[in-house]
Amino acid sequence: MGQREYSLTPGGSRVYVPKDVDLEHIPSLNQIFESLDIGYKFYKNYGRLGGFDIRKTTEKRDDDGTVIRKHYVCSSEGFNDVDIGSLESNNWKNGKERRTASRRCGCKAKMVLKYTSGNRYYVFSFVEQHNHPLASKTGRQFLRVSRDMGISSRNFVFAAGKANIG
Repeated sequence: MGQREYSLTPGGSRVYVPKDVDLEHIPSLNQIFESLDIGYKFYKNYGRLGGFDIRKTTEKRDDDGTVIRKHYVCSSEGFNDVDIGSLESNNWKNGKERRTASRRCGCKAKMVLKYTSGNRYYVFSFVEQHNHPLASKTGRQFLRVSRDMGISSRNFVFAAGKANIG
C-alpha cells in the first residue's frame, strides 16, 4: 500500500504524494514539451501511475489566440458550487437533474504549462501533494485516466452496435 502513505504538515493536515512512480514519469520544473497535447498526455500518464484522475482547467490566451498558460489539475481540485435554488425546485424527482456526490475536496495538486519561444511549453509550476488518499495499485484500473479504449475494442463495439447486440 505504498500509494496510501502520507505525511503531516506543520498544521496537522495529511498530505499524500504518489509513490512508486519512476522519476522519468514525474513532471519537473522547466521541463519542455513540444505541444500542450504532449504535456497533457504526460501529466495524464503521471496521474494514472500515481493513482489520481486529472482534468484540464484554466487557460490564458494572448491577443492572437495562442495559449500562453494552461492548468492541469487533480480532478479533486476546487469545490462544486451548490445551487440552493435547484435543490429546492425538486427537478431531480422529474428526472431532469440527478443528485451526485461531489468528488472535489480542494486538492492543490497541479501542473501549469507556460508558452515559450519556438511554439513549445515548459512546466512553470508543479505541485505533487494531494489532500486526499490516492488509488491503490489494484484500484488504478478504475480511474478515468485508465479508460482509454484501443482501436480494436472501438471497432468491436461499433460492429456490435450495428448488429443490434448490446
